[in-house]
Amino acid sequence: MPPSFRTARRRMLLVGAGTLVVSASAVLAWPWRSGLPDPADPGTTMQDVEAAVARLLPVPEITPAELARRLEAGERIQLVDVREPAEYAQSRIPGALRVSPGAPAGAVLAEHGARMAGANVVLYCAVG
Repeated sequence: MPPSFRTARRRMLLVGAGTLVVSASAVLAWPWRSGLPDPADPGTTMQDVEAAVARLLPVPEITPAELARRLEAGERIQLVDVREPAEYAQSRIPGALRVSPGAPAGAVLAEHGARMAGANVVLYCAVG
């Protein structure tokens, strides 16, 4: 598999892991042979997909208590809220950026990269 495809696939999974948004071309090129479950298989569940993505692309998680402790300790953390606008309007953590769940990673970095530089970035949504 060419490196450019691997990179594009990785970006698709990282951006779409919370709300699996996949284009038609991505479905045709689905990387199920690389360890991801086949979405055309009726037995494939979201838990199967989440477990495979976590195994193939591990991203550390943090509990709310640990996040609070690290913020209180003065660690440089940029919070990124990836909830829908209506959810963000109801409640939000002060200082968090709101980014659309389906926003391309490149666009987010172009707009907010300077604010994220040198910080640990924590993304959060309504479900984890």
